[in-house]
Amino acid sequence: VERATEESYTGRRFEHICTRGPAEYETTPVTCRREVCGVYMFELGDMCIIEAAEIDCVSREKDGRSETMELKCMVEPTNESMKNSFANVKALKWWIQSFLSNTRR
Repeated sequence: VERATEESYTGRRFEHICTRGPAEYETTPVTCRREVCGVYMFELGDMCIIEAAEIDCVSREKDGRSETMELKCMVEPTNESMKNSFANVKALKWWIQSFLSNTRR
């Protein structure tokens, strides 16, 4: 449980550092109590699906558009089991999460 908590915190800390300036990330505590979420609606066959997704950050493009971005960090796979788990489970979950929320980066 402690390792899972630490890994979760590591991901939050990574997002925190990547989305703030150095002065702010050094003085602002990491918290999971505040998140930005997007709500997306799409159709699948004759079903209407509404999905909420946490948004890590938004990139402001030169042409004025905004694009959501998903930030990920992970331990480098060091054995075949970890490599297979990443390829067959984690990468697929990340792809589905990004696809459903129209996140391209």
